[in-house]
Amino acid sequence: MNHDQFEGLVRHYEAASEHNPAAFRRKVVLVTSSLYIFLLLLIVVSTLLLYVGVQWASHRPSIGTFIRVGIGVLLLVPLIFISLKFLLIRLDPPTGRELTREEALKVFGDRLSAAGLAPKAVVGAVMRKLAHFIYGVVKSGKPFDASYGLPILDFQDGI
Repeated sequence: MNHDQFEGLVRHYEAASEHNPAAFRRKVVLVTSSLYIFLLLLIVVSTLLLYVGVQWASHRPSIGTFIRVGIGVLLLVPLIFISLKFLLIRLDPPTGRELTREEALKVFGDRLSAAGLAPKAVVGAVMRKLAHFIYGVVKSGKPFDASYGLPILDFQDGI
């Protein structure tokens, strides 16, 4: 699936959710719950097969070592593969410009104001954020770095 096909799929599902939200929610719940059930069954069957294999191998000493090594490989190979896959994920660098320490709280307050928060609530949120910045500087003993807490600011837009 390329990017254009993905965008088309997203637009299709957005239109479906706007047309009949209740039916769309039911469909999402049904699909996700069936996939979770399938995943749970897959884990249970795999665990049972592993248990039966270990029990069978423990009663046959000549085959036991071979099966134990095979089971170890079966457990380690996926773990190594998943670890390497996560290590090789390429994340795009953030876009935008670097903020100065004078701009950090202003950007946070402007974002909250644009989200429709009352002016006094914006002032309270900015004061709380400033208190967190001061505590972080005092606790760590390092100078203030405006870019350090900005990823956290993105999650706090709904304060």
